[in-house]
Amino acid sequence: MAPIKNQRISWVSEPGSTSMQGVEIANRGQIRFVRKGAQAVNITLTISYEVPDVLLLTPVVEGVISTDMERFRDFAVNKEKLKAEGAPEAVASP
Repeated sequence: MAPIKNQRISWVSEPGSTSMQGVEIANRGQIRFVRKGAQAVNITLTISYEVPDVLLLTPVVEGVISTDMERFRDFAVNKEKLKAEGAPEAVASP
């Protein structure tokens, strides 16, 4: 999954990175951007989690997924606000 400038960002989590203290759940994913006009873009977020068999879909795993989605939403919303204000921070990564 190579990145495509202005179209796709992809990642694989690094060992030791967790969304919740003490829970190691590896993930990988991509964000795709498809322009739909001068002021519109479709954004598709895909995340795959490697959940240990002992956890299955427990409240802990659901919490990790929920936290990741909230972090992405907050990042995207804040970036858009900074961009609209012309702030140089709008080009920094999370």
